[in-house]
Formats: sequence, structure tokens, C-alpha cells
Amino acid sequence: MNLLTQFKEYLFSQDNQPSKVTVKNYLSDVNHFIHWFENTFGSFVPKEVTRQTIDEYKTSCANIFSSSSMDRHFSSLRKFFVFLKLGGLIIRSPFEQIIDGQKMEADPYKIKDFKNFLYVYDAAHLTIKNYLID
Repeated sequence: MNLLTQFKEYLFSQDNQPSKVTVKNYLSDVNHFIHWFENTFGSFVPKEVTRQTIDEYKTSCANIFSSSSMDRHFSSLRKFFVFLKLGGLIIRSPFEQIIDGQKMEADPYKIKDFKNFLYVYDAAHLTIKNYLID
């Protein structure tokens, strides 16, 4: 199964499930990035995507997309890299903020990551709820 198919399944497994149109847009945006990456660097390897790669993509798309389309593209990519991180395909998302060499944590206990991890691996909703309450 390819990454886009897995990403689609991940999106539909969320508690706050996005609409079919939103998922279609996410997949289109991620697919555009992957094609750009392959044309620029060769085959797509998630571990090779860095903050610099994201900045290069942003520069290359500046003349193609409106600012609202750019915002949507990068929102889709952030979601995709969270999915890759939860699946263990990358260690750190290129979108994670680094200040003075330290990652800034909005969720220092990684509760949201743990919840998403449980969804990815098909834990029962009641199990997830009980883990989060604990």
C-alpha cells in the first residue's frame, strides 16, 4: 500500500473526520509536493525532507498558487508529516519549530501523538478514551 492510500485511511480514522472534499484536497496537495520532490531530488524519501526542502518548495510554488492555496498546501503537508511521524517513517517533521536547538512542544506529554498513534493502529474507541482519561 502506498503512502497516499495510508494517509487517506489515517485521515478517515480521525475522531473529527474531515469531509471527502477535504481529504481529496489533502491528497492532491501532498501528491503535488511528492511530484515536485521527485522532479527536483529524485525518488521521494520522507526522511530526506528538511525545513530547507519545504522552503524551496514554497519558493517554487509562490508564482503558481495564491496565498490561500499556499496556506492550504502547507496545512496538508503538516498533516501528512504528522502522519509519517506517527507511522515511524520519520523521526521529526520538517514543520516542527526549533528554537536555539530545542524543539518547542505545544503538547509536552505527547497526548495528541499518542491518541493518533492508537487510531493508526486500530485501537478501539473505548480503549483510546480510557487511555486518554488515565
